[in-house]
Amino acid sequence: IKNLHYFWKCKCQCGNITFVDGGHLREGVVCSCGCLALENLLLRLRKKRRGIQTGIEIKMTEILKDLKINFIDQFVIKDISIADFYLPDHNILIYCDGDYWHSNKIMKGNQTRRKRDYKINQKLKKLGYKVLRFWENKINKKTNLCKEKILETIS
Repeated sequence: IKNLHYFWKCKCQCGNITFVDGGHLREGVVCSCGCLALENLLLRLRKKRRGIQTGIEIKMTEILKDLKINFIDQFVIKDISIADFYLPDHNILIYCDGDYWHSNKIMKGNQTRRKRDYKINQKLKKLGYKVLRFWENKINKKTNLCKEKILETIS
């Protein structure tokens, strides 16, 4: 029979069980349940974005440098997210949320992104991170409030 495909039940290194086409196994097309593909995608996105910051990320960089705080930008949290900034000395993740794209209430935007951001925050907190999110309008117009919030969270 031509085009007959056999599938194999495989256990990934991460522990997930998946069914894989035998031809894909023989050819080396598949080497995980998809977890490696996601991890590689996050790394590629991080490398691609490195050096390219939005206006509010540039302002947050200036805030952190002004406060003399050690940080890593575009920090990958495996299988969850890429934080705009990570403060390794304090285990704090900072997200700079655009008013439009992250649906700030003042923009009357889609609530789906806000719900997604909330779920990400919950996962990160369970992993022991402190999470700070700053709206675009606060970063642009009230940098002192942003500085105060960062300092308050650090202490």
